[in-house]
Amino acid sequence: MDHGLSKDEIRALFDEVSTRAAERGIRIEMFLVGGAAMALAYNTSRSTRDIDAIFEPKMLAYQIAAEVAAERGDLPEDWLNDAVKAFPMPDGTIDPAATVFYQDIGLVIRVASPRYLFAMKTWSARESDEDDLRILWPLCHFATSSEGLDYVEAAYPVGSLRPRSQYIVEQIASEFQELDCTSAQEVSRSKLGTWVSSHRRHGSPVSGHWRKRPKS
Repeated sequence: MDHGLSKDEIRALFDEVSTRAAERGIRIEMFLVGGAAMALAYNTSRSTRDIDAIFEPKMLAYQIAAEVAAERGDLPEDWLNDAVKAFPMPDGTIDPAATVFYQDIGLVIRVASPRYLFAMKTWSARESDEDDLRILWPLCHFATSSEGLDYVEAAYPVGSLRPRSQYIVEQIASEFQELDCTSAQEVSRSKLGTWVSSHRRHGSPVSGHWRKRPKS
């Protein structure tokens, strides 16, 4: 599949997985993170190449995913994978703030909370994570960049944040400072203008940036 999976395509895949699981008399439980969680719950215009999740029963879920991929012919073999490493919160639980996003006879899916995803993406700090972090920031309700960074460091008690992670969070916090907004979509229509995601122009990489509104 050359293009990413959209929200509607992801839901259709989950419907298929649920049906096949129910036919076997079992129910798969899934905790969704990564790009799929973003596309389903927080940024519906986003797409993702694969679905990162923790799920049980694992082998049966993989078997069903392989069947779906083989029949469709346009999905990568690893379209559903559990390569992601979930981390426990300071109290030992794994994201108690996660919400049930999908519930069917053969499949139940919990989507990671904004703060959980924020911590994961801040820690990895890939270029592709920056746009997601801008979407998540106002949903996390951190008062300052320090509060956000403290949360991430508490969630990942082993090791220390890279300078790049700190820089990204501080930059995003400064962009949102003193703006009364509750979602990244609202910010894109506010003083900052429109957020342009990272892309390539004439073969060269262009970082994400705010495009100011034209003066009227």
